[in-house]
Amino acid sequence: MTFSRDGRWLATGARNAQIVLSGVVTNKLIHTMEHGLAPISDVTFSSDGKYLASSSSDGSIRIWETATGKPLVEPVTTTGTLAGSDSGGLAVIPDGTRAVVGLGDGRVLEWNLATGQLAWTIKTNVRHVFALDYTPDGKTLVVSGSNLGIELRHTSPHFDR
Repeated sequence: MTFSRDGRWLATGARNAQIVLSGVVTNKLIHTMEHGLAPISDVTFSSDGKYLASSSSDGSIRIWETATGKPLVEPVTTTGTLAGSDSGGLAVIPDGTRAVVGLGDGRVLEWNLATGQLAWTIKTNVRHVFALDYTPDGKTLVVSGSNLGIELRHTSPHFDR
C-alpha cells in the first residue's frame, strides 16, 4: 500500500493480482487494475503522481497512468531475474523513464520503461534490500537493507555500476 506524495491517491496491491486506486479525500474507488495472475508484491507512485508502478511475484513490473488506470507500456518481464526471488522495494525515477527493484540478495535492477529492457544491475553492500527510492531530483538512488545499511548511489551517466 502506498500514498501518492501529494496525498491525493492511495494504491493497494492484493494477492488476487489486482491494484486498487482510491481517492483519499473522496474515499472512492477510482480504478481497479489487473496486473496479471500473480500476487502483487509492491506498488509505488512516481514523485509527481502521474504514474503508478506495480510488481508481482511472477517477476513482472507494470507502469500505469494514474489518471486513466491504463497501462503505459507492455509489462516489463523480469522472469529469471526476479521471479522466485525475494523482492524488496520498487521505485520509479521522478521523470518516469526508469524503475528499479531491490532483491533479497542485495542486488538492484533498473529497467528502461519505454523499451522494457534491463538497463543495469548493481550489487549493493546492504543485505536483503527492503526499501529504495530516488531523491526528488532523480540524481541519487537511496537503498536500505536488513542489516540497517543505507547506500546512496548517484544515477548520472557516469554512475559506477
